[in-house]
Amino acid sequence: QMPHYARMGWLDVADERALARKWIGKLAIKASSEYADCGNLSGGNQQKVVLAKWRSGGSDIMLLDHPTRGLDIGAKEDVYDMIREMCDDGVGVVLVADTLEEAIGLSHTIVVIKDGEIQKRFDCVPGSKPTLYDLLHYMI
Repeated sequence: QMPHYARMGWLDVADERALARKWIGKLAIKASSEYADCGNLSGGNQQKVVLAKWRSGGSDIMLLDHPTRGLDIGAKEDVYDMIREMCDDGVGVVLVADTLEEAIGLSHTIVVIKDGEIQKRFDCVPGSKPTLYDLLHYMI
């Protein structure tokens, strides 16, 4: 969001660069510096940049559609940490996950939708998360 980094219509480059450095470190984005062109980064690192951009916008709700697709294990963990942090900060996250394990591990609520209709809603309180079988039962 430009208002966060602009004063009286002028871009505050120092604040913008500090934010870039913060996310490069926090998400382990492999870039030579905060000045690196995103188009020259790997696909996984580009994906992390997009997530950081949206996270910095201050939204109360985030829709994440397969945010870990194509990422290696380490990058996935960075994204998982970011999703958990968003939830801890009170951001509502609607997640379309790549795997059922990912959905179970990250979700507070899971909704199984089949043929456009809600089949089952699971509240995922600690110690009482649904199993793969529970989810598959309503998916098939």
